[in-house]
Amino acid sequence: MIDKWEEKRQRLSEALAEDDELLETVREIDEDFNKPNEYKEKFEEMKKRYAARFMSSGEAAKEDQKEDIKKDDDSTEMSYDDLFTKREGDYK
Repeated sequence: MIDKWEEKRQRLSEALAEDDELLETVREIDEDFNKPNEYKEKFEEMKKRYAARFMSSGEAAKEDQKEDIKKDDDSTEMSYDDLFTKREGDYK
């Protein structure tokens, strides 16, 4: 199919070589025709990332959980009242 497309595109380009506007339209169509490959590559990459994240082994999930807990332990504890101790524009 691609060979036929290329052949037809080439003949059309040669026939329209005199008209710059039509030639530009052919170029745009050609670019649009090649975009699905770009989207397919992005889809395949996203599929791999999804599988790695959600379909990983139990051990990998446990390691990720340990890292998350460590990050939580390193965070600062705040109470609800601490959120309101410093306010900009407090005119009291």
